[in-house]
Amino acid sequence: FGGGGYQRDLTSIVWDFDTNGTVDKTDNGPWNSWYLDRGHPYVRGTYFSAQHSWTTPGDYTITVTANYDDATSDSVTGTVKVVADTVTAAIARTLTLGGANAGSSPVLEGASVFLSAAASSAIGGVVSKYEWDLNGDDIYEIDGGSASTYTTSFTQHGTKTVGVRVTSRGGLTATATTSIEVRKVPPVGEAGVSIKNGASYTNTKAVQLNLVWPEYATEVRVSNDGGFAASKTQTVSLAETVNWELDDSVAGIFTKVVYVRFSGSGVDTTKTYSDDIILDTTAPTIESSAATAEGSKLAVSLKATDDITGVDDVQIKSESTTVTKDYTTSLSVPVSELGLVVESSAVRKMAATKLQVRVSDKAGNWTEWRSLSVAGVKSGAATSSGASSGSGGVPAAKPLLAAGSNAKYSALAAAAKLVVAKGSRVSIRVPASSLKICRPAGGVLIGLKTGTCRVTVTVAPKAGRAKSKTLTLKL
Repeated sequence: FGGGGYQRDLTSIVWDFDTNGTVDKTDNGPWNSWYLDRGHPYVRGTYFSAQHSWTTPGDYTITVTANYDDATSDSVTGTVKVVADTVTAAIARTLTLGGANAGSSPVLEGASVFLSAAASSAIGGVVSKYEWDLNGDDIYEIDGGSASTYTTSFTQHGTKTVGVRVTSRGGLTATATTSIEVRKVPPVGEAGVSIKNGASYTNTKAVQLNLVWPEYATEVRVSNDGGFAASKTQTVSLAETVNWELDDSVAGIFTKVVYVRFSGSGVDTTKTYSDDIILDTTAPTIESSAATAEGSKLAVSLKATDDITGVDDVQIKSESTTVTKDYTTSLSVPVSELGLVVESSAVRKMAATKLQVRVSDKAGNWTEWRSLSVAGVKSGAATSSGASSGSGGVPAAKPLLAAGSNAKYSALAAAAKLVVAKGSRVSIRVPASSLKICRPAGGVLIGLKTGTCRVTVTVAPKAGRAKSKTLTLKL
């Protein structure tokens, strides 16, 4: 207070912040003053203040002295406790941004991961900056400013180390880390196992399994035994496809079953998934075959048997041209599809010795090629590999594909005798050995130069099993 009444005024305020007798700060005003009338109508009050910081912790006695214009003064002391600037970092994963602690529960690839450093503290009550290290390399690449939360995600599974570095108002820093287990996202579909994408048959015990695992699964047990006997069971890492060998140790049992169980937190480890497939490693048997040239067509009679999966396809080959048809005991094949024309009797020998036939079963087992004899060849009605008809012969059919032209996928499917129902998808595959002769592009097969092109045509209906045939085209 500036004294009683109006008899003296402040001239200066002197501060000693460490009570060592020296003046640390002098305040010469002006000051804000007011009048007190609570029973003392002639008393005037004056407000003054100062700021100071200390670099060393300890207890400090502060003395402030008010000097007046009548050469008098008033003094008062007070104590300030100075403590060291400290900061503590803390980090946790939360269920939501700023929500409850998620503990050590795993997350899936691509899922949002909410991080919180809200439990960090500083002795001064203020954390001025939060920085984040999301790959465990001790480089805090994310400057989060004053926000104590951060949201991220991980695209690869595995154990991830994340960290936070906090800075106090005084500039001190502290760090903390935590580990997050990121698990693989399962493929789309219901959990389970399929052998060879759901195929009904296979001709080899080495197969691929297609897996869809429950969320948060970590591994899979695969077995050829429904009781998961140790000798027939393997534990493997999760993958969309897994190589596996069927059990072919029991003769006469063609249906093979594969069983799987998945492991992981929150996963029913006792639930068994299974799929079966028929293992057929024996090719069909051709009991008889014969062919007759009838005008511009070749009439083929066949008798073939397969006791396990049944006869499926037949192929007829003339030199480098092969035609694939659905198996039936009586076939009619245009000679143009074999690269032949009806020309003259001079080629009877070629027709009888160079035509070959073989059949396959539904598991994909093919018989060996066998010669296909051609009977009833008459003058002017024999098969030939010539490019045009002779005098009196039947003109050659226009080729499906020639060098410099193209053929639509639908035309290739028709040539392969594949039914293309509404909504079906037609695709083709050309092996590397034929890519210099023909190449698929934009829904057509382009003929590049003369030669032989092999192309596999596949028709996948909306429902049911896709069917494929291989054509050999002479350009």
